[in-house]
Amino acid sequence: MCLAAFVKNDEDAFICDLAETYQIYDYKSYHVSFIAILAAGLRQNSRSRMALDSVQADLNGSLLAIIHDDLQNLIYVTQSAHSRKKLKKPEYITDKIIHGVHKQATEYQGYKNSEDYEKAWERLAGHKHIETR
Repeated sequence: MCLAAFVKNDEDAFICDLAETYQIYDYKSYHVSFIAILAAGLRQNSRSRMALDSVQADLNGSLLAIIHDDLQNLIYVTQSAHSRKKLKKPEYITDKIIHGVHKQATEYQGYKNSEDYEKAWERLAGHKHIETR
C-alpha cells in the first residue's frame, strides 16, 4: 500500500529517496516486495512521505518557523510606540512553510527586438512610448 501511494503521488521524489537512502537507482529491477519493505522504512522527513502528507516542512522546520515568528512578534510588540512607527509589522513565515502559501509568480514578457517592444507598448498604453534622454 505504501509503495503504490509513493509511486502514484510523486515517483520522482520516491526515486530520489531510494537513491539517497539505499543507493537504489532503478527500483523496478528489484522484487516489488523488497522495494515495498524499503519504502515502508523511509524516514518521516523523506520527500515521498512529505509529499504524500502534503507537508512543506518537517517537524524541526515547523518548530523553527514558529520560534522565528514568535520572536519577531515579541520584538515588534516590545518596541516603543515611536520605534514601532519605523518598523514594519513582521511578516510571518509559519504559514508559508507549513501550509505552502507562496506569493504568485510574476509573469514576464520578453521581446525579440525594440520594434516588438514598441508595438506592445502602444497596444497596452494606447500611445507611443516617449523616450526621455
